[in-house]
Amino acid sequence: MQKSDPGVPLIRRTMPELDALRGIAVLMVVFYHGFFWSNGDGAWTPLPMRLLLTATRVGWLGVDLFFVLSGFLITTILMESRGQPHVYRRFY
Repeated sequence: MQKSDPGVPLIRRTMPELDALRGIAVLMVVFYHGFFWSNGDGAWTPLPMRLLLTATRVGWLGVDLFFVLSGFLITTILMESRGQPHVYRRFY
């Protein structure tokens, strides 16, 4: 485990790791709707397909993850602009 650089703040202007997590969340939802809901998981389904369907079963968590990350980013923007004139106008 690496120690974080003390010169790098925890909350930065751009955080590519959060963009990657949001992308994963979107893919989870897409796979959930594309595979799990459209194919079912009947006994006739071949084993590799059943494994894929089982893996996509947790895709609904992608929506929750996306909203949590978006809430974090929105709150960060509002907290940074606190005390400046026209906070909400600039935010929208």
